[in-house]
This record gives sequence, C-alpha cells and structure tokens, in this order.
Amino acid sequence: MSIIPNLREVHALREAYQALSQGSQDTNQIIAQLPDSFRQRILSLPDAGGSTRAEQLLASIRDAAHEMYENESPEVQDRIRSVFSGCFGVRNTQEDTSRENAINDTDEMGSLINFLEIISVKKEVLAWAGSDADSQEAAERIMTFMNGTGNRLDLKSLELTSLPDIFDNAQMKSRLTNLDVFGNQLISLPESIGMLNSLTALNVSRNQLTSLPESIETLTSLTYLDVSSNRLTSLPHL
Repeated sequence: MSIIPNLREVHALREAYQALSQGSQDTNQIIAQLPDSFRQRILSLPDAGGSTRAEQLLASIRDAAHEMYENESPEVQDRIRSVFSGCFGVRNTQEDTSRENAINDTDEMGSLINFLEIISVKKEVLAWAGSDADSQEAAERIMTFMNGTGNRLDLKSLELTSLPDIFDNAQMKSRLTNLDVFGNQLISLPESIGMLNSLTALNVSRNQLTSLPESIETLTSLTYLDVSSNRLTSLPHL
C-alpha cells in the first residue's frame, strides 16, 4: 500500500536535501522546516561517532526517501527503476541489481526525491480531478508537463472552477514559463502559483476571479499578465 507523503512533505524533504548537499550547516533551521514525522525521526537519532549533525541529517533524509520508494506499489517502483535504467544506461530490464544500485547511489538521491515529488503531484492532481471529465483532462495535461521537457501549461477553456495547489514543485518552478487558464470558471488561484520562479506569462482572463493571491507579487520574472474579464476590484503590486 502506498505511503508516499503529500506534496508539501516531499517538497520539504527535497528542500532540506538540497540545502545540506550545498553545504549548509544550519541544521536547526533545516529540522524546523521538516514535516513533524521526519522531524521526530531526526531528533531521535543517536550521536554518530565522527559524523557531524549535518551528515546525520543527510543520512536520515536518504533513509526517508528510500523508505518512501520501498513502500510504493510494485508498479510505481518498476517505473522508477525504469527511469533510472535510462539515466544510467542499464538497457537490459532484467538487470534489477544494476537498477537498484542506481537508485541506492547516494550521489543520485536528489533525482530519487524529485521523482517521488512527481508521484506525489500525480496523486494530488488525480484526487483533485475526481470523476469530472474536464478536470481529468486538466490533470492529464498537468502530468504531461511534469513528465516532459516543455515550458508551457495550457489549461484554457476547460470550465474549471478551481486549480490544484501543486505548483510548488521542482519541475514547475524550474521550467514553467507560460501558464494559460483563459476561459474557465475560476473563482480563486492557489497561493503556490507565487512559487513559479520562472513564470514570464500568466493568462487568467475570462474567469470569475474577485482577487489574486498575494503570492503573485513574488513572480519577479513575470512580464505578461492578462486578468481581463474577471470580477477583480484590486490588483497586486507587481
């Protein structure tokens, strides 16, 4: 049975791993930003002879990522192994040992965490979509973006009344430059849109928006914003 945490928990794990991998020694701040379940695990660690607290924390994050992987469904595990096979040139799908070695390689732990984040995005998007056909179409487009290399996400004219709050993830933050949700029935936008560091164009015209999230003010790369044909009474400072 899958126990992949929600997107925010996986995101926190990835942020902590990146900070430690880049040499941060501020372990107290890193621990404070972890989800409760991971934080308790870190605080219960015994002192490791010769290891710094940062090294202990990094080792625990690696263990947590592997635990997420090992408790996923066989189908998801196989998909992850297949991705690592392609990345590391293991062409024979029967070479399970080689594929597991790639996943267990501590130098590739960031890649494993990023892939776990993609899985958590998929689960949240599918839960958001439910049985609604238009939302399911939007979910498919979102996952096509997540698994691709493009920089544009087209969700226009799908009669959507909401968007999933999934924009704070590595793939979207690094690649998404153009987000188009023209012609829906949106009454609000998720706060996580403000995390899209690379976003240069945002089209939210012809919706039912009465306000925009305050986080939109942090979109420093944004050069095009279309909010026409909404019910806005004020605009953020950009």
